[in-house]
Amino acid sequence: MTRRSRVAGFLERCRRLREALDPPALTTDVIVGFPGESPADFEATCRLVDEIGYDHAFLFKYSPRSLTKAARWEDSVAEEEKSRRLAHLIALQEEISAARNRRWIGRSVEVLVEGPARRSRDCVAGKTPQFLTTVVAADAAPGTRLMAVVTGATAHTLIATPTDAYAAGRDASRAA
Repeated sequence: MTRRSRVAGFLERCRRLREALDPPALTTDVIVGFPGESPADFEATCRLVDEIGYDHAFLFKYSPRSLTKAARWEDSVAEEEKSRRLAHLIALQEEISAARNRRWIGRSVEVLVEGPARRSRDCVAGKTPQFLTTVVAADAAPGTRLMAVVTGATAHTLIATPTDAYAAGRDASRAA
């Protein structure tokens, strides 16, 4: 894939972002099994993903797309190998995402409510400014911004409880 940036420069940009923003959320898209990707290339990708520590990653197996330059290249990585590489990279990213999300436990976050949580009738789901999905034990309308404290985390979701200020406001509105 014709990329103009080099690893060292990219790592430096990631470092500067992490210093400048508290904390940034870094995400990426990765395609495994691209034509000509050797085992060494794939391992280098895994090392880079691990070193950068992306908060989230969208991971895919290569498949030819008509009208792209790569569609004219020989698809040199077997489908089974692409699947193996993808499974390995997904497992690595799941570990990284879970570890990064656990760092939020105990912190206050602002959440923009998107709507009801899918798996709990007593919760809402929304996003932090870092675009981290957060489930909050609250009853709030979409578009509401609320403060919450993160009490748990998975690889994909922060779990939070509303702060006392939000809970007091909610209780007062119910009493009225």
